[in-house]
Amino acid sequence: MIATFKLLPLGGLCLLAAAAWAYLLTAGMALTMTSMTMSDGTTMAMPAEWTPFYVLRVFLMWSIMMVAMMLPSALPAASVLSDAPSMVRFAAIYSAAWTGFAAAATLTQWLLSKQGLLSDGMSLSSRSLAGGVLIAIGLYQLTPVFARDLARCHNGKSYATSCQRCCAPLMLLLFVVGIMNVAWWVALMIFAWAEKMSARGIWIARFGGSALVLWGLLRI
Repeated sequence: MIATFKLLPLGGLCLLAAAAWAYLLTAGMALTMTSMTMSDGTTMAMPAEWTPFYVLRVFLMWSIMMVAMMLPSALPAASVLSDAPSMVRFAAIYSAAWTGFAAAATLTQWLLSKQGLLSDGMSLSSRSLAGGVLIAIGLYQLTPVFARDLARCHNGKSYATSCQRCCAPLMLLLFVVGIMNVAWWVALMIFAWAEKMSARGIWIARFGGSALVLWGLLRI
């Protein structure tokens, strides 16, 4: 049973994750694209220009996306803390770690866009590059380094850093399947949760890693 004094901060974290999802599914969809009116009166979506304001918007999108996808799987770890302030501090540190990832993802997206390597669907346009990314992520899932971080994450040790190290490469799949692919947001959230929460999480990770390597080889 969860102590009564923990229900309020846990409820707040649940609301934060729900609000992040609601934002992504509404306003967030418009953050990364703009529209142009054609001569026949129709509109066509097209990539926006990388102005400083647009960079900020993309960073905001990635930050909120990480909260939506990763905060739910951290709730069990937060619930075992001894008091409400510790839970709030845990959530702040965890969110800050993923905000750092959001900054790196924004930079990656900008560089890929500038090099013409992102399609209109915001996925890698090069099959060989996409295949290489899949293989790299899959192989990482099979390494001892990943297994160590996943075990630490499962046991609640150095949770923010260990969780980020084991899950961040997986989030890079969005560059292959499409950054704004809602179905993959949900799939990656569930897979990350299963990896971290299940006693057999390492086998789930290894199965997923093997599947990614195979997918990458077929993609190439």
